[in-house]
Amino acid sequence: MANAARDENNVPTLIAASTADGLTPVRVYADPTSHRLLVQGSSLQGVVAPASTPAYVGQQYTDTAAKKIYFATGTASAADWTIVN
Repeated sequence: MANAARDENNVPTLIAASTADGLTPVRVYADPTSHRLLVQGSSLQGVVAPASTPAYVGQQYTDTAAKKIYFATGTASAADWTIVN
């Protein structure tokens, strides 16, 4: 496993092994609202706009048919998906 990156205070960040291969490091962080541990960079995709509630702020969703990217700005409802392009 790779060494963890360090933040601006030179403290190692949290990392975990990807479930894809058990080796690739992925960054883990705590959602300040829900206090859940989340994985950086996890995203969703589909052929329509997202209809589900985002799991965490910052989650990404790609509508592959309309070629639109959505970014989660909240976790209350599906209305928390915001189009970014």
